[in-house]
Amino acid sequence: MSQKIKVGIIGGGETGVSLMTNFMKYKFIEIVGLADVDENAEGIKVANDFGIMTTQDFNDIVALGEKVDILVDTVGKKVIRTAVRDEMQKSGNQHTIIMPELIVLLLEAMINERDEIKGGKHGFQTY
Repeated sequence: MSQKIKVGIIGGGETGVSLMTNFMKYKFIEIVGLADVDENAEGIKVANDFGIMTTQDFNDIVALGEKVDILVDTVGKKVIRTAVRDEMQKSGNQHTIIMPELIVLLLEAMINERDEIKGGKHGFQTY
């Protein structure tokens, strides 16, 4: 059996749902959790339908530590990005890779075969 890439997603809006549903098409990707502050977010509903862990606190996914290979930030808010990085450093997790929103938007455009990247809700964020 081949190894699965374990993915946690922060943000259950349009971009988060698009990535999650596309990732679920591949047997080598396992979605281990999705976080969104809005318990009624579309991503929360879809994740629940598929038995994926959901939470309103992204720290619950960060706390999974090395059980997450890639942590996908679809939110694109600097405050969230900074808080995730801080939590990762505090935990000593040097395993998990954080995928920032700009790469998420690039990947999402490619998956949906668009000829341009749509800007995130919060514009393109700098790092």
